[in-house]
Amino acid sequence: MKQHCFTIDGIKYVSGLFWQPLAAHSQSEAKKEIKLLAEELSLNLYVLRETSTKYVGLAALDDEVKSGALSVAAIVSKTLELESGARDFIFVSPVEDGGWVYVIQRDGVILPDGDQYFFDEETTKARLYEDLSLGEWSLIVAPESWRVAQSTDRDFAFILPVTGEGKKQIHKWWRLRPVDSNAIIADNKKYIIIVFVCMAIIIGGKYIYQYWKDHRAEKQDELTDVIPPPPPPPEHPWKNKPLATDMVGACVAALNQVNLFPGNWDLSLINCAGGNLTISWRPQKYGWIEHLKSVSPAAAISADASIASLTVPLNSLATGQDEAVGLMEEKLIHLHSVAHKFDIQFSTSLSQVAPPVMPGQQGDVTPPDWAELIWKADNVLLPTQLIREMDNPGFRVDTMTAVWAEGKIVWTMEGVQYVKN
Repeated sequence: MKQHCFTIDGIKYVSGLFWQPLAAHSQSEAKKEIKLLAEELSLNLYVLRETSTKYVGLAALDDEVKSGALSVAAIVSKTLELESGARDFIFVSPVEDGGWVYVIQRDGVILPDGDQYFFDEETTKARLYEDLSLGEWSLIVAPESWRVAQSTDRDFAFILPVTGEGKKQIHKWWRLRPVDSNAIIADNKKYIIIVFVCMAIIIGGKYIYQYWKDHRAEKQDELTDVIPPPPPPPEHPWKNKPLATDMVGACVAALNQVNLFPGNWDLSLINCAGGNLTISWRPQKYGWIEHLKSVSPAAAISADASIASLTVPLNSLATGQDEAVGLMEEKLIHLHSVAHKFDIQFSTSLSQVAPPVMPGQQGDVTPPDWAELIWKADNVLLPTQLIREMDNPGFRVDTMTAVWAEGKIVWTMEGVQYVKN
C-alpha cells in the first residue's frame, strides 16, 4: 500500500499503514512482536490500536512520513467506536488536497489493506462498490452525492473530537512513533531531561515529607496500626478463555475458507491467535501480485512486495467455564500419554502464580489456588484430534502456528493447563 501524508488546519495526517493483528497479550510481548514484524517488513514506524484484540499499523520513515504524524485509520476507528459502537464499517471522505481517505474495518480490526489513500474519485468509488459486494456492514460513511444505500455523509476534517473550549482533541497513541526505542530517546531528548528534573523534585519532596512524618511519629505516645483485610482470592483466569476444542475448531474452520496455494506463491506461515487467523506467503521467481490477488483479493502486500498476508476473523468464541481443575501430577500423566500416542514433541513447564500485593498492603494475602502448567506441542499433524483427546478441565489453547513442510501442514501449538496449587 502507498503511504501518503496531508495536512488539515496545521495537523499532519498519514494514510496507507500496513495493519496486522498481534498474538501478544502483554505490553512487553507486543513490543517484541512489533519489532520482529517491523524488521521482517523493513518498516520502522508504528501505531498500536487496542480493543479486544491488539493490532499494529506499520509505516516506513521517508521524506513525508515522519514520527508524530496522526494515523487516519486509528482516528476513524476509535471515533466511530465511541460514537456508534460500530465494529464493521467502511469510511470514505474527500480531503483538502484533492484526494480521498478510505478506511475499512471488520470485527473490530482494521484490515491489512483497509487503510488507503486514493488520488481520484472514480478509483475510490470502485473500491467502495467492490467491498459492499463482499458482505453486510453495520455502518457506511460515504459522500451523499454517491447515493449509497443506508450510508451517512461525514467529512474527515471534522472527525476529531472537540473539547469544551473548541479545540481539537488529539490522543497520543494516534501518532506514529519509532519501533526503535533509541530513536524515541533521540527525538525526545529535551522532554526526557524535563521529566528527570521533575522526578528529582518529586523524590526530594517525598524525602522531606517522610523525614517530617517520622519526626512527628517519634513524639507520639501511641500509634494505631490499621491493617487492611486481605483481598479476596484472585479470579480464575481460565473462565475468561474459550474452551480448547472451540479455539482449535474456529482456527481450522477459518483456514478451510482460504486457498493456501495461489499460483507461484509459497505458503510461509499460518498463525491463529487473538481472534484472528493470519496466512502469509512469499513469491516464487515468477510469483506476481496479480496471481495472488486473483485468488485472494483481500490479501495485503508489504511495502517491498516480499511478503503478502491475509487476515480472517474467527467466528465468535464464547468464554469457557470456571470448572474445577485437577492435580498437577495427574494432568502431566494425561497430557504426556496423549503426546506419546500421537508421536509429537511435547514439553511443559510449571509457572507459579504470585498473589497480587497492593501498595501499602500488610500481613498475609490470599494466595491463588491454582498454578499454570505451560505446555507446547511441536510437529503436530492432526491438531483437532490431538486437542480433543488432551482436553480436560482447565486446559486452554492460546496460539497455533504452522508451516508447510514436505507436503504437509505442520503445527506448533501452545497453551496453559491450569492445576490445583
